[in-house]
Amino acid sequence: MTHDHEHEHDHEPIGNGGEPPAAARARALEAVLVEKGVLRREDVVRAVDWLVSRSPADGARLVAARGSIPTSGSACSPTRVRPRSSSA
Repeated sequence: MTHDHEHEHDHEPIGNGGEPPAAARARALEAVLVEKGVLRREDVVRAVDWLVSRSPADGARLVAARGSIPTSGSACSPTRVRPRSSSA
């Protein structure tokens, strides 16, 4: 971890007991955004609940509803990428 000051001691990682540092940062960001009125806490709870309710079966249903996953010849296929001209 880099610091903009020099010293002889280590910093404790950001966290709340056994909470991972990323979770602590997410909570701090959420608190600031709620405090500034950018988000409402209810919206965050609803979004997190939706995210944790997802499963691989949701992806399978999406593919089944679409019919298939595009392969060669699609817009995202590498066969459709044109090489750069050497005159550029």
